[in-house]
Amino acid sequence: MIKRISNVNSENFQQCMKIYEASFPHKERHTVDVISQRIRSGKQFLFAWIDNNKIIGIALFWDLGVQKAVIMDYYAIDIEYRNVGIGDNFLRQILAHFHSHNSNLIIEIENPFIDESEIKSRRMKFYEKLNFKIIKGFNYLMPSINNLGPVDMILMINPAVAIEKINKAEMKQLIGKIYQEMYYQSTKSPFYKVEISKIDKDYLI
Repeated sequence: MIKRISNVNSENFQQCMKIYEASFPHKERHTVDVISQRIRSGKQFLFAWIDNNKIIGIALFWDLGVQKAVIMDYYAIDIEYRNVGIGDNFLRQILAHFHSHNSNLIIEIENPFIDESEIKSRRMKFYEKLNFKIIKGFNYLMPSINNLGPVDMILMINPAVAIEKINKAEMKQLIGKIYQEMYYQSTKSPFYKVEISKIDKDYLI
């Protein structure tokens, strides 16, 4: 079953963070303290997949507050339970939850087209199977975490209602929100200015 975890002092939260830290490289994850602060603030929320009283999957989300967009910040299944269909079932229930609230779910994944990584490609195909669509032609850089440099990513979207494109103004607003709120980028920072200036057209889904 799916359960929302709101108490960052609970044992459930600690179990979730063990999966989180084991599943993502240092350069792609925030500290547990940052995650705790975000959940307390109400901007970020955490769902867990629980089976026989054990947490075996986690999903962290951020409500962007624009265009009914919610970004899935992190999603992982305990390594002992992977490749048996749990991740598929978990994400389908998450999608049903957000679509019932008319929310558009967005994800960041490492760009599989740069180094032809089989792991990255499998990850993309997993999301495509669940009807996530690549935002075509958009070169997305995830800002540096822990001063380890930006990471080449792609954005995918699973909208509540089918859409064909995201226009230039919507894209600037969306990426601006992600950079400012999730990655603490100032609108005056060189990185922010350069990346936002690259958004110069409408993007097909």
